[in-house]
Amino acid sequence: MKVLHNCLKAVWIAALVLGSTQATAQEQSPAAQGKALPIEVIKETIVFTHGSYTENRIPKSWDGTAFFIYQSDPLLVNKGVEWLVTNKHMIRQPSSAQGPGPFFKEVTIRANTLKTAPEGGNFVEQTIPVTDGAGDLLWCVDPDDSVDLALLRGGLMKNAWT
Repeated sequence: MKVLHNCLKAVWIAALVLGSTQATAQEQSPAAQGKALPIEVIKETIVFTHGSYTENRIPKSWDGTAFFIYQSDPLLVNKGVEWLVTNKHMIRQPSSAQGPGPFFKEVTIRANTLKTAPEGGNFVEQTIPVTDGAGDLLWCVDPDDSVDLALLRGGLMKNAWT
């Protein structure tokens, strides 16, 4: 139940961050105050996603983007939880006439880095599971297929961003 509560809380936070708000006449916009807009902060955390599948014995792939958000936890002093946020359709095979495709077993995320990796290149890649060995989904998603949002809890690439 706690996992479901945390997932719902993260979905609410993602919706709040992504939703638009209008400032009243007395309020100044973050840009006018010299602060970064939430979208500018999110753009700093974008990663690329890649999922592979086979259709009629032909290898195919499904590529997109995701981003990280941070949720502070008042019970953990100066700490919190990272969430990887993407669209639900990016962690499953494309839809067909029969409905939504099955979820991938795993996806690969690629993050651009500020420093060159020891093996070369300014990026790191990590494969992360979407489902476990029993086929159960490890991501938080809404059971309503019209809600195209998927979240994964955890600090996946903590040391890769430097």
